[in-house]
Amino acid sequence: MRSVLQVEHGGHFHLGDARQVPGLAALNVGGSAEVSFVSCPGLGSCTAAGSYIDGAGLHQAFTVTEPNGPRGQAPPGPGLIAPGAERARHHDTYVENLAWAADQAAPLGITCVIEPINTRDIPGFYLNTQAEAHVICAETGKSNVKVQMDFYHCQIVEGDLAVKLKQHFAGIGHIQIAGVPERHEPDIGEVNYPYLFSLMDQLGYDGWVGCEYRPQGRTSAGLGWIAPYLRD
Repeated sequence: MRSVLQVEHGGHFHLGDARQVPGLAALNVGGSAEVSFVSCPGLGSCTAAGSYIDGAGLHQAFTVTEPNGPRGQAPPGPGLIAPGAERARHHDTYVENLAWAADQAAPLGITCVIEPINTRDIPGFYLNTQAEAHVICAETGKSNVKVQMDFYHCQIVEGDLAVKLKQHFAGIGHIQIAGVPERHEPDIGEVNYPYLFSLMDQLGYDGWVGCEYRPQGRTSAGLGWIAPYLRD
């Protein structure tokens, strides 16, 4: 794992030099350490539950997105689907709108990433499994649409993380992590992240890793897990 994108779930995100972030100084973060705090405006629903796309939100997200950097991606989420709703109709709407968003992003060098999310945290969320997400990406026919694989959500919904990482690696545009089941720091819980980090290196993943978790205590106090992965 060559780089880390550190975000504090549900908190105030900001851009800044990693050396100015409280707690990182104690970890001897050097000038070459790739640690960044970022945020991305919400895009609204893309949408699985209707026939519209939040063009204003999409434009706002693209204006703060930098091609080829930690912010070189935008996440058009599908939104919620009502119990008993006709999934096929919503599926077609989502694919159509996602393809449109990808066309807007392509001239800017931006990749759209879609994220399967567990229904324990967000009941009714339309997109839940890795396989379904990759099918949707393929159906758009757009090379700049990929899957954001969040190990936290994947473990809750499906498990078998290492196998799914290898199976879908070519279509993964971004990876996120958090401890399972409480969504605390990644060194707390049932997932063996050192093993997954090693596998990511073996597979040649050179992107950013989003740490979307709820700190068990103060954010800075819980950053010790990251020390082995910082560049000298």
